[in-house]
Amino acid sequence: MTDYISRQAAIEALKFIFGGDVITEEESMVICACFNAIRDIPAADVRENVKGEWTVEKIGEDSYSLTCPVCGAKGDDIRSDFTFNFCPNCGADMRGEA
Repeated sequence: MTDYISRQAAIEALKFIFGGDVITEEESMVICACFNAIRDIPAADVRENVKGEWTVEKIGEDSYSLTCPVCGAKGDDIRSDFTFNFCPNCGADMRGEA
């Protein structure tokens, strides 16, 4: 599985590693090369993993209304034996707690 990291966090880590008081010219060139390499890596198309649990309201003997706690989208008259794992409106993962 691919790990996605913050570009800014990687740059801050390099600053911490090479942040000594005395830096040689060769180290300075390495630092610049590292910063440039990190900045040149193309950004991945990822989104934050948002989790939640449906807010459930009974509206009939076998029907429920589900509300997404993330975006507020509602799904009315949903059978009690059918559950969405993801919000069809915002894509939030509804398989666990927020």
